[in-house]
Amino acid sequence: MLTPFAIQPGQVLTPERCAVALRVDGPAGSWVGVWRPAERQIHHLPAPEGWLAGTGLWTEDGVLHLPFATAAVPCGVARVAAPTGTGPGDPERYGPAAPTAGHTPPEPQAPDPSGPAAPRPVPLQQASLAGRLLRRSAPSAPAHPEEPAPPHAEHSPLPAETPPATPTPAVAAR
Repeated sequence: MLTPFAIQPGQVLTPERCAVALRVDGPAGSWVGVWRPAERQIHHLPAPEGWLAGTGLWTEDGVLHLPFATAAVPCGVARVAAPTGTGPGDPERYGPAAPTAGHTPPEPQAPDPSGPAAPRPVPLQQASLAGRLLRRSAPSAPAHPEEPAPPHAEHSPLPAETPPATPTPAVAAR
């Protein structure tokens, strides 16, 4: 069974290169799958021991962060670089994820005030619309005024566009 749990941010101009992390459940347990639309195949990666299955976060530069917990490391994050192959003949293979303890300080990064806000995890069902609002043009007026408007016009989630204001003639005071 395949369950998507994270999508790589920052790939707006090249969505075919955007990586999607999948939880793969099979007879041997759960592991991580990575899928890119352009490659049309799933790369299978071993999950770190103690992975909190179905959780993770992509960075814009293609590193998947997978949280895990074991007796030795009660709170850790494994960082896995996404496979960047170009197709089925790709010779690249990846070993197990490299775990790091969760209590280690994060890598220092200088904040960029002009850049976009920090990426945050978004459920995949909402990811395709995150930060984007598609506007459709208002339904055209019916050819005959007595014709009713299309049924979807009443229940549109977008506000109806208002016609431009028409000037009213000034009335002289008497």
